Amino acid sequence: MHLNSYKKKIQVWFFERELKNNTYWAFEVPLNLIFSPVKHRRKLKGYNETLMDIQRQGMRDPIILLKNTKENYEKPLELVEKKFIKDWNPDRKYLAYSGNSRIEMAKDLNCTSIDAILVENMRWAHAAHLALQGGISHETTYHS
Repeated sequence: MHLNSYKKKIQVWFFERELKNNTYWAFEVPLNLIFSPVKHRRKLKGYNETLMDIQRQGMRDPIILLKNTKENYEKPLELVEKKFIKDWNPDRKYLAYSGNSRIEMAKDLNCTSIDAILVENMRWAHAAHLALQGGISHETTYHS
């Protein structure tokens, strides 16, 4: 089974000396090719509610992936508490930049693949994340 996203085409913009633009298309990625570096996702506040919503309505946005390199692994995790970080697994082709909870939810729903976009680097990953969030950041809280 495949966890499909409603959004298939994502327009991403960012400014670096000049305005840059990229278009990303969602594609199906087997879950066994994705390394999800954040653990304890099922303890997130609202996890079960979101899981039930995805089960009923599907997934709105694709997850964001990078190539699974040591540099891509280390950089985004600088702001994450160490107790939530898995050791790097270089055996997987892709690294989840965003969508770690949805990867777990896909597994909970017995899916074998998920819609994703693959971006070139951290700058594009951050810009894509903002584009998918409507330019608004969000806060994640954990149950203790």
